[in-house]
Amino acid sequence: MIEGDPDDVLDVYFRQCSILVTCRDLAVMGATLANRGVNPITGARALAEEHVPSVLSVMATCGMYDFAGQWLHDIGLPAKSGVAGGILAVLPGQFGVGTLSPPLDDVGNSVRGIRVCRALSEELGLHLLDPPRPGAAARGTAPAPAASRRRRSVAAQEALEGASQRILRQRPQGDLTFAAAAAIARSLDESCPDGGSVVLDLSSVSRVDGAGAAILCALGDTLAARGVHLLVCGAADHPRLGAEIERRADAGDAAEIDVRGDAEEALEWCEDRLLGQLGVADEDALPLEAGELCRRMSPEEVADLRAALEEVAFAAGEVMIAEGSPSDHLLVIVTGRASVITTRDDGSRVRVLTIGPGMFTGEVGLIDGGPRSATVVADTPVTAHRLTRAGLERLSDDPALQTRTLLLLNVAESLSGHLRRATALLAAGA
Repeated sequence: MIEGDPDDVLDVYFRQCSILVTCRDLAVMGATLANRGVNPITGARALAEEHVPSVLSVMATCGMYDFAGQWLHDIGLPAKSGVAGGILAVLPGQFGVGTLSPPLDDVGNSVRGIRVCRALSEELGLHLLDPPRPGAAARGTAPAPAASRRRRSVAAQEALEGASQRILRQRPQGDLTFAAAAAIARSLDESCPDGGSVVLDLSSVSRVDGAGAAILCALGDTLAARGVHLLVCGAADHPRLGAEIERRADAGDAAEIDVRGDAEEALEWCEDRLLGQLGVADEDALPLEAGELCRRMSPEEVADLRAALEEVAFAAGEVMIAEGSPSDHLLVIVTGRASVITTRDDGSRVRVLTIGPGMFTGEVGLIDGGPRSATVVADTPVTAHRLTRAGLERLSDDPALQTRTLLLLNVAESLSGHLRRATALLAAGA
């Protein structure tokens, strides 16, 4: 059947069917086809892009000899088998797979290679004809520095802003399958510095499959090795992720993942951790004169303001200000922490802000007299100063003692800060 010089014919044949190919070579070949003909390692083009679909089509229809139809049905990847025991498979646009094991089956395909590729396809959801739902593949912005809605002392806030790159948040959307999870894991691992914290917010992810769950658990291990803490929010909505975490725990290999209820809670935890690393304390108590309401006030003006204040206390969980109630006072927190909560159109409640010692709330209603636009609830036991409308009217405003003017100026600056933060949160999609 061979015409001409056998040496010349065999030379051509061996150039086409390399006897020196390795498993890595096969994987690179597959990755090159997945990358539209460009070698992803060297960046060199190995095959013209217009020929790639033709090569993949031939591989899909007859690359596995007489097993090609069953292979496409079961495994769903264009592939090419060699009688030396090699298989290269391709998931277009994503990656290539190479296996090498000489024992062959009756039609000339590697027995173990088929088993490996079948397991990969099933476990990672790689079947070409069972892709993620149209438009549902996970997407989202790159990891970015993020801050919670909790307001902190000046020193703590400055420290957090100076080290903002050590807390990152990523919020993907859509289906978190193998390729999407791998890309997210890689970007988080590359972006977060050693010792930092990462918040992965799954609240907009529609589905996490088994491969995505396994990759997220492995990501926790990878980050933990660098001292990076991974917090995952919204995991309760994804049973495959919960099952993978439980499976690993039962096997004695607990995933290094901190599951949290929501991103706001997770970000607050990250900030507390970072402040601890920086050795900066967030005040547990702050006297009136050191708080926001008394900026630029002289001791005499602070004394004038103190005379107009009333001392009040609230238990943890107690409503300090109720949404819709009359506006007749503001509160200045001395000790403890409280949350400002508002109601959405759909009836759900969302925390807008968390405030602590030295900060105040209720100022908008005190100024405009309208009904309260939000509810304030004590997160911990709270002691506070209360300034009523009558007390505000009693404050001095003469040239020597401008208590009321300075107080209103400080309130205006605080409102401006609230507006800027709200704008930043809207821009970030939070």
